[in-house]
Amino acid sequence: MRTWVCQSGLKDGAALSAEAVTSIKITFKGNRMTMLTGDSGKPHESSFKLDSSKKPKEITIGEGQKELRGIYAFDGDVLKMCAGQCGGQRPKELEAKKGSNLLSMVLKREKP
Repeated sequence: MRTWVCQSGLKDGAALSAEAVTSIKITFKGNRMTMLTGDSGKPHESSFKLDSSKKPKEITIGEGQKELRGIYAFDGDVLKMCAGQCGGQRPKELEAKKGSNLLSMVLKREKP
């Protein structure tokens, strides 16, 4: 089990508020992930699949019409992720530029 805490994020080119950033925590265990955010206070649980053979590496969260396609990269204890809306296209880069309708996050591995 690995838990990651958000350090920064962009949504459609705008920085996430400090309150939003500090409330995001993602835990990966097996093929399941749990995301905690401050907006609901309830954990959001879903399945996920990784494809590290692609460039950039791909993550697919959920299934069917609720499938969220994203990309990711590791750098030591730092995880960068970028994704769009459910059912949307997979991003090509790890940046959520203005007008892109993407969310990008930089997360740091939580120490046990």
